[in-house]
Amino acid sequence: DPRVLFRGNTLMTKLLDAYQRSISHDYLRIVVGPTVQRMYSYDRAVELDPTRVERPELISKNMDLLEQDFIAVLETIYSSAPLCPPEMRHIYSTLQEKISAKFSVHEDDIVHFTVANSFFILRLVVPAILSPTVFQVRSE
Repeated sequence: DPRVLFRGNTLMTKLLDAYQRSISHDYLRIVVGPTVQRMYSYDRAVELDPTRVERPELISKNMDLLEQDFIAVLETIYSSAPLCPPEMRHIYSTLQEKISAKFSVHEDDIVHFTVANSFFILRLVVPAILSPTVFQVRSE
């Protein structure tokens, strides 16, 4: 099933993960750095779990705050495509071409975005936000 392609931890996905992480530090600082810095500057926890929130009305405020951060990262990603390391763009493009050919995928098919979603977002951007020091996005 092409929709779950690259979700497992095969030798290939591990190699691609390691490679893209090794060449993307500068790019990640640009893409997620400002949002991560802003998130660490909040004067309180931005929690959505009702069992962990001090006051229920904070859930809506926290959701708004996280939505703004999410939109900021997406806008930065969209505008920073030319800054993405050329090696990564080449790998994504080649993989997408091969997937499209193998599974007869059309450009309007959601599967067309499998590589970008699996490798770029799920295996690079999200981990960089969740572990910013590991990805050298934040120094402390």
